[in-house]
Amino acid sequence: LFFNTQSIRHKLMVIGLTTTGLVVLLFLMASGLLIREFFNAKQTMQRDLSAQAQLIAENSSAAVVFNDRAGATEILSTLNTSPIILEAAILLPNREVFAWFQRKPLQNKQDDPPDKLLTHPAIDKGDLTVNSDITVDGKHVGTLRIGATLQPVYDRLLVFSLTVIVLTAAGLGVSFFLLRRLRNSITGPLL
Repeated sequence: LFFNTQSIRHKLMVIGLTTTGLVVLLFLMASGLLIREFFNAKQTMQRDLSAQAQLIAENSSAAVVFNDRAGATEILSTLNTSPIILEAAILLPNREVFAWFQRKPLQNKQDDPPDKLLTHPAIDKGDLTVNSDITVDGKHVGTLRIGATLQPVYDRLLVFSLTVIVLTAAGLGVSFFLLRRLRNSITGPLL
């Protein structure tokens, strides 16, 4: 009833604002989904990495107990199959590096274990680090630390963000086009 008593100009403005508002609302909803997707993907990656760390920690317990550094290093080298893992180390209870794996050696340190654990540049940016205790018969004999990159998550979010931006721009473009046609069809005969 209220809408019927308004002028044509006012009706067009209300229709335009409503249409544009719906596009903006869809953009905000997509942005919310984007944020949720980021945290879900990060949580899933952390859960998967923790499970992998527990398996590696269990497999390396004998190597730590029998002081088999070569065996522990070989176990850590199996992490090479996971492209997100950048670096891993087995630390003894006194924080000494027992075994170490790094995907890409740092330029200044080719084969030496790090002075500071997990020194890969991506880890320094705070991507993802997981710890798992190495125990034998309930006794703590070491800690496994794994550092991974969240780059696959960032790549997915970038694609999703660009899709949201393109769809929002397309929605606004279609909205503008339809409103212009509607305005011309209504006001054209009057002018």
